[in-house]
Amino acid sequence: MEELSRQIEAEPEKSEHWVERGRALLETYRLGEARSDFEQALRLAPVDVGALEGRASCHHLAGRYEEALDDLDAAAAGEGLSEDGARLRAALEGPFRARWGAAADYLEGRAEGSRYSISTDLGVSAAAMDDLAARLRKSPGLPLGHSEGWEGVRATMERVHEAYLRVFPWLEEAVDAEPTVHQVFVFERYGEFADFSRKVSMEGFEPEGVAGFFSPSLKILVLYNLEDGERRGLLWEEAIDTLYHEGFHQFLDRHLRRAPPWYSEGFAEYFGPTVVDDHGKTRVGLVPPGSEDYMTRLDTIQAALRGDYRRGPETLERFMVLGPDGFGDGDLANLHYAEAWSLVHFLMSTAEGREDLEDYFRRLAGGQRNGRAVREVFGDREALRDLEGRWKAYTLSLENGR
Repeated sequence: MEELSRQIEAEPEKSEHWVERGRALLETYRLGEARSDFEQALRLAPVDVGALEGRASCHHLAGRYEEALDDLDAAAAGEGLSEDGARLRAALEGPFRARWGAAADYLEGRAEGSRYSISTDLGVSAAAMDDLAARLRKSPGLPLGHSEGWEGVRATMERVHEAYLRVFPWLEEAVDAEPTVHQVFVFERYGEFADFSRKVSMEGFEPEGVAGFFSPSLKILVLYNLEDGERRGLLWEEAIDTLYHEGFHQFLDRHLRRAPPWYSEGFAEYFGPTVVDDHGKTRVGLVPPGSEDYMTRLDTIQAALRGDYRRGPETLERFMVLGPDGFGDGDLANLHYAEAWSLVHFLMSTAEGREDLEDYFRRLAGGQRNGRAVREVFGDREALRDLEGRWKAYTLSLENGR
């Protein structure tokens, strides 16, 4: 950021410098400062596409969707939208409005004061929406409200966020003057999910085998209601797991950019099997139930520790500094996810481990490099070997089952 500011001081008349710093500020969710830089760029170059798209992104993250679309329209009328701008437009326009117009308000929107803007067709057929759109054309003032599915996803996402803050209570204070609003798209059917996913993803993305994802560039959460497990309201259990898992990436992105994979994926897996019990209490950090159809994360890591898997787990010294490419490397990815989940589960099981995780987070959020943060929090090679021994013993003691 300092280098970008020096560029502006040296050549304040160049709009591209303001755009570049605006994008860097946007990445760290400093929306007001980012928007100010984009607006200065537009004073210097009124049709600068980068500045218009950047300001649109600021409006998007602040929940001002009409203003965002206005900026994208101006960019399209000038030099034309970039690929990123086109993907942002697809997210802003949403998946339902092109077909059903104003009737799409029944399926999408944001509750007052909520940090989530929900779009979902859960529990609503296309025929029912066609009928609603026809009635709305005849009676434009017809009150709509929101669908049962929309209410269910909204309530689930609020519980999801509350679960994150139970584990990360210190982040409740990390609220800037302009709170962010995240879009969440939940589809009843895979076909509509796949079509929309292609529109908001990089060229060439295919969602085959994907139940849902968080887009780091658009900051949106997209998934479909995969039929697996028990049905809880209109959502299947697997879809709720995906909301907790992918929603954590959305949550963490707001507070910690480019988190080490063991930490981000370990916690995402930790939150995945969260349930609300019969008394309405949210239970976090559960061990997933066993399955006759596939190996659970616990099955996988225990098999690796016992020598019954294709290979053993990584040493913690290596594992905790793995980058995204090494973590998601082909056949090793499944084992790495299992190791990350079990390591976070182990650390969260003691007060000392929870304190270390918070200290580690704060160091990373403060700009400390991962390798140094690992050493200063978890210790040198000998200390990591001791930690590894305790983690292995803990993991082998666990049993499947919620």
